[in-house]
Amino acid sequence: MGVLDKSKEGRGVFLLHYSAKAAQELSAANQKAGLPVEVFAEKDGDRYLLKVTRNGKPVANAEVIVVRPGNQNLLALKTDSKGTARFQNEENGQIGIRAMVEDKTAGEYEGKAYPLVRHYSTLTFPTTSTKLASNETTAPTNPKANAEAYTLLKSAHDRRYIVPSSTGDISGKFNFNDNGKLSAGTFSYSTETGVAIKAETASEAGIDWLRGQLSNFFAHRRGGDFAKSSDGKQALSLSGVSDDSPLGRQIALNDDFQSHYRVKDRTVTEVTRTMGDMRFTVTVLDTDTVDGGRYLPRHFVVTYFDAKTGKLQRTESFSDKFVQQNGLWFPSARRVILAENGVNLIRSFELSDLAITTTTAAK
Repeated sequence: MGVLDKSKEGRGVFLLHYSAKAAQELSAANQKAGLPVEVFAEKDGDRYLLKVTRNGKPVANAEVIVVRPGNQNLLALKTDSKGTARFQNEENGQIGIRAMVEDKTAGEYEGKAYPLVRHYSTLTFPTTSTKLASNETTAPTNPKANAEAYTLLKSAHDRRYIVPSSTGDISGKFNFNDNGKLSAGTFSYSTETGVAIKAETASEAGIDWLRGQLSNFFAHRRGGDFAKSSDGKQALSLSGVSDDSPLGRQIALNDDFQSHYRVKDRTVTEVTRTMGDMRFTVTVLDTDTVDGGRYLPRHFVVTYFDAKTGKLQRTESFSDKFVQQNGLWFPSARRVILAENGVNLIRSFELSDLAITTTTAAK
């Protein structure tokens, strides 16, 4: 989150809020992750139906961009009064949806004035088109995938630490340091309603940031079958990059997001994707090993570039801690250092008194 000046691109100055969701199969694309602004998708006859919500309520006139496999033309849509829009797709692969919800409220953030707020939220999921459905096979891998690349990425995917599907609502207390401004309060997280926060003295911008961090904290601890995931279905290949890289072997997904992974010692060490005019790289610096050898990223850096020029835009450095409760590992603290426009912004929070429920619908 931060104030961006995109005047040269004709987009003006605005405060950016960003959320992301990735589904490993189409059915999961319509499940709630509890994000402040969230995109959903499902099949509707021979088309796809998408929906945009903010705090659980449909958003009309949201600007939507759809990236479809095998189609270099971006599809621009707007949601109707029910917050929905429809589109067709004719190729197998990965679909990406980016929604923008605008809030014409002026303000000031970290000493920078802005005339409006733009909430961006993305959703990616694999798809099978109606056109090619009859040609589908039951094989768990893309026939064009390189066997070594598939094995490397699958081994790292399967070694991640994930929480069981029976994990339900999470609640607790927090202490929040917003670049030197201290506050405390309580939070709750549910896939149905998202993150709710009660805090004392914290700024609205700080609470919005904290809400987004907690949403991503818990939503990214879900698992699934690699063979059925969007990554597992791609025509994976080994890139030409040397095996001697300190971060390990590079794997190209060959998808519409120009995605690349690096894997070393059955651990994903780097992820790169391109979304519209932005390219970002997540570099894992250190991990914790828990639960019989599974790993959790402890230190990582996210670097953002202009997709066309390659110009560095900003970096975010993350340091996470985890705690074991009821036999499971959950995030307990995070520190983020944002470097942008010659300034460092440092935020951190700690969680305590965690309470976790289980769902009755667990498999």
